[in-house]
Amino acid sequence: MHRLLTAFALQIIRKMPSSTTKAVFGLLGWSYVPDFITSTILRYARPYLRQPVTPWHYRITFALVVFSYLTYNLFEASLSTPPNFYELLGVLPSAEDSELKAAFRMFARRNHPDRVGEQGADLFVAVRGGYEALMEPNKRWAYDRFGAEILGCKECVTQRDYLARGMIQSLGFHIVSGLALLFFSAIGRSSSVAFWRYTLFLGHFASELSLLFSPSPSSPEYEGYSILSILFPTRLPFQHIRLLHQYCSITGGPSTFP
Repeated sequence: MHRLLTAFALQIIRKMPSSTTKAVFGLLGWSYVPDFITSTILRYARPYLRQPVTPWHYRITFALVVFSYLTYNLFEASLSTPPNFYELLGVLPSAEDSELKAAFRMFARRNHPDRVGEQGADLFVAVRGGYEALMEPNKRWAYDRFGAEILGCKECVTQRDYLARGMIQSLGFHIVSGLALLFFSAIGRSSSVAFWRYTLFLGHFASELSLLFSPSPSSPEYEGYSILSILFPTRLPFQHIRLLHQYCSITGGPSTFP
């Protein structure tokens, strides 16, 4: 029965988008990998310990394995995040229209294809399109929350239109991740801290909603007191959300203490 369930899950995973597949494999991997690494470390460390390996040794080693991997992934994700249009223009997300205009003129002088050659054409076209979107209030509002992909919505005109389209895209990630968490919890080993996995998942979902419905960085009401805004002041809500998605992908499966 276990093999049939696993085979069925793999068939579903093959049909999922790449970002969702990554989340599912993160949940699957963290259901088994930390235990394997912890057991391996303790097996090699046993000759150097002055006492027999106890559950306490296992719990501490397990926690160190999980925290080390989480720290590495968060650091890697923060470094690999592509720059947003504000960063490419060299202004803060709170920049006013006049600052954006001045920044784009300077960017165009430095990076126009006539100056740097055809190899810079793609970058120039992308930034010009981003600048034009930032000069329209509704598109700027949508870009801050959902990234450049949302700008391709031809039917979207108002903020409500963009919000509806963006929420549909975002909910897909959470629905699949939640179902995967339930599935792998059902076929995996029982854990006394399974409750905290679901609490973490719901907390991530609530954090994403807070980022989506908070004022934009360009709004006078924006305060920017969240932890992510303090750590990454030039990043936008959609970049914080993608970082949370990656964090959810690698923390939906693990428990810090077994």
